[in-house]
Amino acid sequence: MSDPQRRPSTGSVKASSRHSSGSSRSKPASASSAPASTSMTSPANSTSASAGKTRQGKKQRSDLQSQVDALSDEIGSAQSDRVTRDELKNEHYMAKYNFVRQVNEHKFLKAERADTFAEAAAAHQRALEAKESEIRLCEAEMKMHAALAQAHAEEAATMCLKIEFARLTSSGSGSGSGSGSQA
Repeated sequence: MSDPQRRPSTGSVKASSRHSSGSSRSKPASASSAPASTSMTSPANSTSASAGKTRQGKKQRSDLQSQVDALSDEIGSAQSDRVTRDELKNEHYMAKYNFVRQVNEHKFLKAERADTFAEAAAAHQRALEAKESEIRLCEAEMKMHAALAQAHAEEAATMCLKIEFARLTSSGSGSGSGSGSQA
């Protein structure tokens, strides 16, 4: 994006350097108001003309050097922009990768917790069923012991009645035989 903006400026530098070099050539000729024959024959004028040409060459070299420096700066800036863009792209990919990794890790942990919950729920259900069966067994044992106690109590009552009956029958036969002989 910055290249198109800078290139016209270097183009204008070229145009100005050509324009300035053209004007510098015309300056010595227009600057001398002396007649043409005097400027041609005088050694001082030829020295100033050659000095003007060397100044003009130095200026052109300076302009070329500034253009080369400007292009070098453009290239460096473009390379720096590309490196920055690549670094930002890498950071974007790393952020995206980390986000996907965290989402996957979250999903894994959620599934792991769901499995743990399901296992805990199943273990709890088994424990409840075992406790319920143990409670039913204890209730059945209590009923059995109560029925057994009731049976023992009835047997004890029956035995008491048998003992009483045996006593009554034994005392009745002894008193009945005595009363029969007295009568």
